[in-house]
Amino acid sequence: MAQKEKIYHIVESEIWRNKIKDGFYYPDSLKSEGYVHCCMANQIRNVLSQWFPDQKKLELLVVKPEQLESLLIFENTEGGEELFPHIYGPINLNAVVEIQSYIKEKK
Repeated sequence: MAQKEKIYHIVESEIWRNKIKDGFYYPDSLKSEGYVHCCMANQIRNVLSQWFPDQKKLELLVVKPEQLESLLIFENTEGGEELFPHIYGPINLNAVVEIQSYIKEKK
């Protein structure tokens, strides 16, 4: 998988703004799991439905891998075959090239 391809991190809007410090984004998963969960463009829909079914206001962070200061590894930590990008450290904000607000419609 080409590392120049953009990767995506999905986060609740309120959490995103509260986890920024000194030019870096520190999600809770860094402490609990040791890395930041991300996905590729073709994985966004499934990640939204599986991990964010009830959240209505989300931010989609678009990250350029070549600008990351932390280690990026493509892996599946749960033993599946589909690989996901995981960032082993905080995300430096200059690697975030776009932030897309996402509001889910009520069904």
